[in-house]
Amino acid sequence: MKKFIFSATRTLLVYSAVMGAHADDEVNRQDKLALKLTERFTQSDTNGDGQLTREEAKEGRFRVVARKFDEIDTSRRGSVTLEQIKEYLSAKGQER
Repeated sequence: MKKFIFSATRTLLVYSAVMGAHADDEVNRQDKLALKLTERFTQSDTNGDGQLTREEAKEGRFRVVARKFDEIDTSRRGSVTLEQIKEYLSAKGQER
């Protein structure tokens, strides 16, 4: 019985460690994607106003924003914020 409990405990610990590492990898991946998105936005925002026009997105090679601009610009102001882009990408990710 002791051997079984030890084995089950060891299996649970290994599983927890693996799943914890997987969760950490996912967090790190999400952090890296968020950082890359922020960097791309900042580089594309040539006038530094915190918003991207369609032209800035095209010139900054922010392809997904340029291509999906009308879907992201839900307020129809002719510009999008980083938050709007994040919301759009998050919604698209949840659809998958």
